[in-house]
Amino acid sequence: MKTDNPVTQRTDRVWYTEAACDIEEFAATVGRTASLSDYPHASAVEKNVVIYDAADVLAATGTPEGRKAVLAEICDVFARGPGVAVFRRAFTDMSVIDRATAVFDGIIADEKKNKVG
Repeated sequence: MKTDNPVTQRTDRVWYTEAACDIEEFAATVGRTASLSDYPHASAVEKNVVIYDAADVLAATGTPEGRKAVLAEICDVFARGPGVAVFRRAFTDMSVIDRATAVFDGIIADEKKNKVG
């Protein structure tokens, strides 16, 4: 297989081998503490989780520049930050969440009953 094509390069970038891993770099990455000042569109940082208010995020994306800024910030949370973001009040219709929860509860019950999962 060619090694200079974008698909191979992407695969090599996201699927690590043991030789490509550096434990000191990993320790430094997981040891970082998120700061609210690094995420201006966030409403809080709790237990190293960046928290956004969905309405504020939507308001900030009202212009192309605002949208780019918000998306870049969220990408940074995942690429160089703590890797976890919460969007509070992302769903205004809680019946959607309730239906999804019921489906997952059913899956979990089936797995317990059949001793799988």
